[in-house]
Amino acid sequence: MRQLIVLSLFFVIGCVPTEFTMRRVPSKSMTYFLDFRPYVEKGFIFSTQTINQNYTPIGILNVVQLPDTIQSLAPYKSYFNNVGKEVITYEGSEYYIWKSATISPDIEQILEISYQKAIEMGGNGIIGFDHRVTPGGGSEVSGTVVKIDL
Repeated sequence: MRQLIVLSLFFVIGCVPTEFTMRRVPSKSMTYFLDFRPYVEKGFIFSTQTINQNYTPIGILNVVQLPDTIQSLAPYKSYFNNVGKEVITYEGSEYYIWKSATISPDIEQILEISYQKAIEMGGNGIIGFDHRVTPGGGSEVSGTVVKIDL
């Protein structure tokens, strides 16, 4: 009985795959720069904090821009390999699935939208300005639109 257990143990260990496929996915650096200079030249002020000037608050601005999604229809074929894992290939098949990719929004575009909305509201500045990258890869900016006494 003991020999049967030991033999079964060797059989089980022998069936475990000893070679694993691994690949390295290189890291990616992303830099966001908001250039306020074109708006400052027009007399508009973006400030991440409050300012030491008299101003009248007009309203709160929050702009969210979601990333674009590109979809393509790709042929695929599915089969199960020898360890029971499903493998999908995309060549030479009569079946199709949608493959998607996202494109991050243009950071300058969200800044321009913020500026235009503030001007429409009668403001000449945004204080408490904050920019965040959303979990899905979009952009969000917020702040208080103000009319600064010049």
